[in-house]
Amino acid sequence: MAIGLEGSVTVLGLSVPIDARAAAVRRLETDTRDLAGTDYAGPLIEGLEPQLYHWFYGGAYGGRINLQALNGDIDAVARVRVFFVRKTFRKRLARLKGFTKTLVAVGDEFGEPLREREDFGPFADEIAFTGVTPLTAGEISANPNPSAIYPGTLARISHQGVSPG
Repeated sequence: MAIGLEGSVTVLGLSVPIDARAAAVRRLETDTRDLAGTDYAGPLIEGLEPQLYHWFYGGAYGGRINLQALNGDIDAVARVRVFFVRKTFRKRLARLKGFTKTLVAVGDEFGEPLREREDFGPFADEIAFTGVTPLTAGEISANPNPSAIYPGTLARISHQGVSPG
């Protein structure tokens, strides 16, 4: 049989965590540019209205000093051995809550990365999504000429030379 004390107590602890954070955020606004008189004039498609984007970025860093003292547990222990059997009994004698103190050494306490932010400036869609004007029956040819899209005449190459098309 063995009797004793067991536990873990931090008499004085010191840690210095250092961290850095970065963030980027996009904010949307309605694009108020006038489309009248442009190639994009017309009714806008619902849900595809032009947007103006603002991108913000920022960063934060911090360094803290964490002090911890008198924190831990103390237990009374009794260990009994009978032949090949061993049994341990524990009883908590004390639980020390101690105290913890955090001091901000560098940076700010909360480390909000967008508190001091920079703006990349506005970005906008280059086109406006306007509705399509339907074509009437008179504007559509029933028998289109596929070569009509090429300006001028195309020359054909034969095995004897070039002949006009």
